Amino acid sequence: MDMTSQDYITSIAALNSTQLTGDALHRANNSRNSTMEDMHVYLQRLGLAESLPKLPILHVAGSKGKGSTCAFAEAVLCKQGVRTALFTSPHLVRVNERIRLNGEPLTDKQWSLHFWTVWNRLQDRRSTGLQRSADASLLKSSSSSAASGASTTRIAEPDVTPGYFRLLTLLAFWVAISEQVDVLILEVGVGGRFDATNVVPKPVACAITTLDLEHTDLLGSTIEEIAWEKGGIIKPGTPCFLEPQPTEYQSSILRVLRACVLDAPGAELHVVKPLPGDVKLGIAGDFQAMNAALALALVREYNVYSRRCSRSTIEGSVAEGIVQDPRAESCVAWVDVYPYISTDRPAVSQGLQSCTWPGRCQRLDWGSSCSFFIDGAHTVESIQSAVAWFKGQALSRPRALLFYCGEGKTAPELLAHLVTLGSATSSTPYSKFSLAFFCPVDCAKPTLSRARSARALLLEHNEGFSHARQLDQSVLHALCDAVENMNAQNSSNTPSLLWQQTLRDTWRILSAYRLFAQDKESENESISGIGFSDSNAEVREGGGHGGRVTKWSSWIELADQQTRSKVFPSVAAAMGEIDAMTNIEPFDVLVTGSLYLVGNVLNYVERIPSPFSNSKKK
Repeated sequence: MDMTSQDYITSIAALNSTQLTGDALHRANNSRNSTMEDMHVYLQRLGLAESLPKLPILHVAGSKGKGSTCAFAEAVLCKQGVRTALFTSPHLVRVNERIRLNGEPLTDKQWSLHFWTVWNRLQDRRSTGLQRSADASLLKSSSSSAASGASTTRIAEPDVTPGYFRLLTLLAFWVAISEQVDVLILEVGVGGRFDATNVVPKPVACAITTLDLEHTDLLGSTIEEIAWEKGGIIKPGTPCFLEPQPTEYQSSILRVLRACVLDAPGAELHVVKPLPGDVKLGIAGDFQAMNAALALALVREYNVYSRRCSRSTIEGSVAEGIVQDPRAESCVAWVDVYPYISTDRPAVSQGLQSCTWPGRCQRLDWGSSCSFFIDGAHTVESIQSAVAWFKGQALSRPRALLFYCGEGKTAPELLAHLVTLGSATSSTPYSKFSLAFFCPVDCAKPTLSRARSARALLLEHNEGFSHARQLDQSVLHALCDAVENMNAQNSSNTPSLLWQQTLRDTWRILSAYRLFAQDKESENESISGIGFSDSNAEVREGGGHGGRVTKWSSWIELADQQTRSKVFPSVAAAMGEIDAMTNIEPFDVLVTGSLYLVGNVLNYVERIPSPFSNSKKK
């Protein structure tokens, strides 16, 4: 093993040692409002406190589409000859992917050189000449510029070594400044207001992609709370570009973001129009037209900043029907970026067409008998987009699902959209999943959430629905009873796989519920009009749950016949099963949910060609 490889491996071990778990993670989550103060101290220790404000930065927050938006911006800027750095998260296969220079991930040599420089400077306080009193003074002064007025001054200095994401953020700043790039494209990690990336004092421009309920245990349980977190990246004197938001959330989101703009003197809020459908993009999916438009708004703003083009290049007008607060009429406007394409057509068009972003609407053929359709989707809207994209693919082969999401996610609603992918009465072959596989990922972000039963998840999830979308509680309980009884008779649960078993149980219950509902609809009955009180009483009189489960287990069994579901102990085990089954019959496999799962699958396919095909992957 050469020195570069050894340095790289050792650096990854050092980085991984900064990940927080258990009580340490809990304390970190509870002290999020000190992030800006801590980051200012770390920047001072690295000698970046004066350099960072001079670095042109494009800052991107949102719930879905952040990575794609950053990738489009990077691709166009590179085609324009701009020297770029890009920081995104999470990585799919190798951590180097998080920091890119001019469109390429850092090499192992570049990574090792920059990582150890940052690591050693943080470890050796003497290298900066700082004393404890100086840090304390900095902490006091930085509190006034923190993202929230709720932040309080802390005298205690932060740990010598920052946590995992903070360290990577500092490394990205160091790389961008050391390599003397023209612009850094910076993706928020989680939220925005208290995210480590928000230490940037004044970006050239910022952007907010589509918002959805996500990370509710950390960011809040309402769309208004989440919008407030995202709007924290809006800085005084800085334009912020916004994607059109989901109809049901639009007015609430705009109200919150307008307030954020009013709190940042000189800031502007612009809603960006999607690109026309005939604009060719390198990333698949109709919804990418919106992400590409948002990216062009950022690119245009950077070019205005660097005097590469004039502000009149893009036409804008006040958005009628959206602005309702008279005080905010001047800070919400529609922006059409399509005219910008014609100002630099070769570079812009080539950048949009050449852009790639692994794990987003990506088709990957694994030999001749298996095609993976891969799209990381961790919110309700992103799973809807993934389903729409997958449904648009050829229906020529049986379909399988490989799914994982973290324990803090809204698993029932994500799975509900996958369950409804194909209608049970559809005459189109292979419209439904024949197989549904669930497995843990090789490495996931630490979480404080605990695995719950399918019953607990479904009931909690059901309470959050509007009345029209709620599932019948009696039917839910009956199907949960049936699944729990069937599991008890075939007990093979492994403690480490309890969450995967919960996902499978949730899938089976939702599938059975849908079949039951369709059956009643065919009889011109609605579920809400069915009375279960009499039948439930008969069961109780019959002694325990036996009769009740027998009645409802037939719906679970029917669902199992339509889609065979299974839990695997690892991604490798699930991939082995997929490999074996495609030797018998070709399959199209949708891989969705967590980006950690996406990364594991991409890594596996890259390393291990299918033994049942003529694949020559290395």
